[in-house]
Amino acid sequence: MTKNNPGDNFGVFVGRRRAVKAFGAAALAAMSPATLLSACGGGSVSSRTTMPAGYRAVTVDASQRGAAIRSLQGLDGPPVPAKVGASNVPTGATVSGKIDNPNGLDRTAQFKQMGVDFVRTHDLDAFGTGDVDGSGVNRLFPDWSADPTLPASYNFTALDTIIAGIVASGAEVFFRLGRSDLSMISVNNSNVPPADFDKFATIAQHIVMHYNHGWANGFSYGIRYWEIWNEPDFTPFWTGTAAQYYSLYQKVSAAIKSVDSTLKVGGPVTATHNDYRGMLKSFLNDVQANSLPLDFFSFHWYPQYVDPLDFYKLGVEYRALLNSYGMISTELHLNEWNYSLFATPAEEAHAAFVATALIYMQEAPIDRACCYMRTQPLISDAGALTKGGSAMQAVGSLKSLLKLTTSGQDQQGFAVLAGGASDNKSVRVLISNYEIPAADLGPLPNGNDEVVPNVGTLTLLDRQSITYQNNAGYAVTVENLPWGSGACTVQQYRIDASNNLTLASTSKMTGSQMTFTAALPAPGVDLLVITPA
Repeated sequence: MTKNNPGDNFGVFVGRRRAVKAFGAAALAAMSPATLLSACGGGSVSSRTTMPAGYRAVTVDASQRGAAIRSLQGLDGPPVPAKVGASNVPTGATVSGKIDNPNGLDRTAQFKQMGVDFVRTHDLDAFGTGDVDGSGVNRLFPDWSADPTLPASYNFTALDTIIAGIVASGAEVFFRLGRSDLSMISVNNSNVPPADFDKFATIAQHIVMHYNHGWANGFSYGIRYWEIWNEPDFTPFWTGTAAQYYSLYQKVSAAIKSVDSTLKVGGPVTATHNDYRGMLKSFLNDVQANSLPLDFFSFHWYPQYVDPLDFYKLGVEYRALLNSYGMISTELHLNEWNYSLFATPAEEAHAAFVATALIYMQEAPIDRACCYMRTQPLISDAGALTKGGSAMQAVGSLKSLLKLTTSGQDQQGFAVLAGGASDNKSVRVLISNYEIPAADLGPLPNGNDEVVPNVGTLTLLDRQSITYQNNAGYAVTVENLPWGSGACTVQQYRIDASNNLTLASTSKMTGSQMTFTAALPAPGVDLLVITPA
């Protein structure tokens, strides 16, 4: 099965979202400040030192401002655990996979560093906290024979702690109604459908009431987003039929809307990128035929061949699909994404992947995105940001700045994002240089469909064929600085093998136009912060 490339010209890529939908020290140390940075008031690039061979010419026009840079700073995983300290891992658990935050740290400060403002309540810990039912010891409804209308039937204690932590961090809660993956502690995933869909819907209704309407000594958080199940097209999470999922979706969505019709419900949380299990077009057909609410369509993707452009491609494809059903107002959520599940990259490669992917997503019709931390962490077990986490911090530092017109980026891994403050007191330029490993380039040898035993069939996107060139470094020219020809300061922050968002250089200049030149071999990320002196 072959997929079409949604865009061959990256020049058209920039700005497309509005039409689709009505971020080596050693190398730097070898250079003098004059080589790193040159400036003049109204001169041209040609009047400066010739750009080194193999560098990329990048331009930023600070006078051409667009809409505010969107936030895609969401995560799967909470800032505050239900159990502080090592008890965040079950006693005697046989760990067979990665557990997020095994030391039970309060990571609120790290979430704020990264600008996280949206948290999905899936795989919150190794206890099943937040699960409606299943095998997790902290599941919300522990005894299936209990009366779902009685407060005593519920176990809200652990999740109350986590939700309060999300809210206190300043992030919005995205509530997943389903079950977590507990395979990392060798606990069965409980992938059979709920025994009684009507009862499950009633339980979901009372969970909404607890967190939004104070029921059962609850709260008034106003949680807006309610997602029904997780990856029903994968055997580890769903062994039922497509029709059973449709029935569950219908009953749970109605129950949630009965509490508050303005709440947003959605699914199907597809991860295969095909309809073999009935969770793509077939699901949309059922929604349409039965006039069901679908306020957001959610999907997951981990590019097996680690191309950060995949998310953009899928965003365009899914948006077009929804629009073809008349679902123009349905939001599009990529609420699990990260590097490939089948590879562990060097931290600097992961950082460049994260930064490049998030920059590309800016031009995609993706309304919300949540990076899944358990596979490739953004925060170390000791609580420090990894280089990937620092990449997210760099991107987040441009959030809400007005997007500036740029050139020199491409769709092969060299990404540029620039923003200007509305008060004209700063300009930021983020440059990320990522290369897809050679083994992951070229045509797929066995076609696009890949069967993963005991999981499902994935439909992969076409791989790119690339000969990398002109990405050994860059010469970025920023034109029309908003403070005119007065003095300004340029701070260069670097992520590479030796740096983790480290201040690599600081330079002074005058002029309404500046050019900054630096080596930046892949993988690497530079953030330039330009402010009036």
